Amino acid sequence: MFKGKILFLYYPGMQRIEELRDMLKRDRILEEFGVLLDMRYFTRDLDDALKRSSDIPVSVMRLDMDGFKKVNDQHGHAAGDVVMKSYLEAVRDSLGSFGNAYRGRGDEVAALIIGQEYNCVVETAEKIRASIGALRLKFNDANLSAVTASIGVATTPPAAREKGLETLADDRQTRAKKEGKDRVVYS
Repeated sequence: MFKGKILFLYYPGMQRIEELRDMLKRDRILEEFGVLLDMRYFTRDLDDALKRSSDIPVSVMRLDMDGFKKVNDQHGHAAGDVVMKSYLEAVRDSLGSFGNAYRGRGDEVAALIIGQEYNCVVETAEKIRASIGALRLKFNDANLSAVTASIGVATTPPAAREKGLETLADDRQTRAKKEGKDRVVYS
């Protein structure tokens, strides 16, 4: 008996299976910069998450970049692409293995986190916000304007376990913008 021990099986093809799984994931569902998942998968993934056991927390973050228009206006769209890709990478890297992030049009980003407690999700949102705020980018030897992010967070519990979770996160993101930008609103 293996009481209290974990049995790990390895066979030679295991690494190749993982590589193929990663390739399928990348090739079929990433947005144009190849950094985040395409937003068209967010709704399906959220629906699947909400169908899980009610004791498994589900969280949604909605993010909007502050100051992006200024970069495009002052330095052009090629510079905006540098900022956009860095923004998306900051979201992905700060989120880590806690969940998935999805990009829609422009700088519209949503994140879905399953199985993490409320405080952990708020800390992750703050980490994402700080990471974006710390970006210092150049394009053609010119310093680009700093960008920040306004983030809205909704988690079950305390929020109701329903499709409206996304709307609640979006409303909180809008509130973060109205309250001065570069902040996380979670209640």
